[in-house]
Amino acid sequence: MAPSLNCLFVENSKRMYDSIKENLEVYWPQICDRPIEFRYVGRVEDALRTFTSRPSDFQIVISDIFFPPAINPRAKLADQDTRGFEVIAAASRLAVKPVIVGLSQGSRQKPSLADQAKDHGADIFLFHAQLTADFGFEDLCRQIKAKLHEKGHLQHQTKTDWDENHHALQYLMSSITEETVKALVVKVLNTDRIEKIGVSYVAPGASGAIPLRIRVHRPTKVVEGFLLKVSKDRDRLKRELANVPLSEYGRLRASRRRNHVGCGCAFP
Repeated sequence: MAPSLNCLFVENSKRMYDSIKENLEVYWPQICDRPIEFRYVGRVEDALRTFTSRPSDFQIVISDIFFPPAINPRAKLADQDTRGFEVIAAASRLAVKPVIVGLSQGSRQKPSLADQAKDHGADIFLFHAQLTADFGFEDLCRQIKAKLHEKGHLQHQTKTDWDENHHALQYLMSSITEETVKALVVKVLNTDRIEKIGVSYVAPGASGAIPLRIRVHRPTKVVEGFLLKVSKDRDRLKRELANVPLSEYGRLRASRRRNHVGCGCAFP
């Protein structure tokens, strides 16, 4: 099982924390295979002490914006302090940068809250009305996952899918290796935001370069296909390319991986 991501959740209302956590635990596994371990703190002071004692432990920090003043813990929202900005600012100063989410029950008619949260270091800000709208929690999970990738807490785990019972394809894949195919596809497309690479057999041409039919599945559900021409000999690859129409995956998208050269072309 993949190691957990640690989340510090700062919210003075335990009921609100339980509700949001329950929804995140429903949607997060649909978005990411790394589970989240939540740690709850109900006071700003406790959050700040946690950052001091455990500065590198959290990949995610979620904080409410409004907290009741110590002298009146039952204060209405309008009389509460925006001490959540202190939590956000402290989290943004940690050496290991977490993904920081600011949440607020405040009115959506106050866009300045979002601006202030971003100014203090929040990566994501949502009003509760946005969170509870259709696809709100799912959208939040997707945003958190994207920011985890940006900050290096998650690595894109690209899967390959090919028929291991196809003898000719099995021979080619053992010669090239799955890791080389992955690396060449990533470089040809100039992105690592790929969930799955489907590989199918194509009969080689006279040049000796190996053509593979590739179908790329992106996180956005976009699927695109092209031929990946692979060879250890750049001249052979050039001869192979001369036999197919160039496209957006043309010669300029060629890339090298170890001893192999790869280039993407349109389906002939």
